[in-house]
Amino acid sequence: MKNNVMCAAVVLSGFAFGAHAQSAVYTEATYWQLSSTSHTSPSGTTSAEGKVAAAIVGYQLNENFSVEGMLGGGLSSSDVKLNGATQTNPVTQKLDLAYGAYVRAKTALTNDVEIFARVGRSGWHTTASTASASLPSHLYDWMYSAGLNYNINKSTYLTGSWASIYNKSSTKVDGYSLGLGFRF
Repeated sequence: MKNNVMCAAVVLSGFAFGAHAQSAVYTEATYWQLSSTSHTSPSGTTSAEGKVAAAIVGYQLNENFSVEGMLGGGLSSSDVKLNGATQTNPVTQKLDLAYGAYVRAKTALTNDVEIFARVGRSGWHTTASTASASLPSHLYDWMYSAGLNYNINKSTYLTGSWASIYNKSSTKVDGYSLGLGFRF
């Protein structure tokens, strides 16, 4: 709960500080390809991949800084592999919900290309399942990413990024995203 309150405070303070700046709202529809590895199993390393659809809504505070909120969900379940192989009693993992609040810094390289860096807090709720049981898991951590935007025209752009989503307790989740953005 404390992390959720902190995320909301970051977004709301960004809106308050940006009230005097020129308003620029944007949205992004993104597709994420995630991979996770965990070294906590006594038998070895577990790994899984995931596909995520997410929406980002941002508010540009000035030419170089924005605040953003993200909401997403998993597109399918993934086979959890042990040391690279499917287990005798298969385990699947599915992302139920992803959300976050971020600050994004950007700069233009050319009239059509921007680079950006994003940092903030995110939460990822997953469920691991076997034929007879399921176990929910909640991951909260600082997320950081770097990426590029390519302007198609003044109000539409393509976006791509890499992100480190979770990195605690011998578990690491990162991924790549591609998306389409719209400025209002």
